[in-house]
Amino acid sequence: MKSTSSALLGLVAAAALGLCAPARAADTITFDGLTMSDYTSFSSYLEDGYVFTLVAPNASVPHIGDGTNVPGTLNWHDGYDNGHSAYIQMTRQDGAAFDVSSFDWQTTSVLKVSSGSLSQNFTHGSGTAQLSWTGLSYLNFTTPGYAGIDNVSVAPVTPPVPEPETFALMIAGLGALAFMSRRSKMD
Repeated sequence: MKSTSSALLGLVAAAALGLCAPARAADTITFDGLTMSDYTSFSSYLEDGYVFTLVAPNASVPHIGDGTNVPGTLNWHDGYDNGHSAYIQMTRQDGAAFDVSSFDWQTTSVLKVSSGSLSQNFTHGSGTAQLSWTGLSYLNFTTPGYAGIDNVSVAPVTPPVPEPETFALMIAGLGALAFMSRRSKMD
């Protein structure tokens, strides 16, 4: 009878895991809601729960919009009135971790993308970056020139949440195990 109890317990556990809600699918941040012209005053931009902040510690007039001049992109530059060491920092609005799988980029110099010990450089030109960076709390985009980003593919890091049916199945399974255990003791 013990092997039947173990088998039933395994079945209940497998069913409970199978009924957990799947992780949220990836989103693409398109910056279509960002309307800008040259010298747009900018501190941060929010889209789909992600915040893009221009960090310009040495700026006289921090701004975006005159970087790559490609419509529908988040573009900026380092230097001039943004001051040196200006960069874009991406975070989640709720402070939770996120994954990044790709983004489109354009730069007149070098675009460096980094988060903690992760770092990748993209040289003059444009393209689509393919990344598999997970569990990020922030992502920095830096350039010594002009740069723009678009179509950032992100997904929040969320643990699976059991559906209400999972709890009912688990209770039923535990009840069956208790019944079988009690029955085997009576035999």
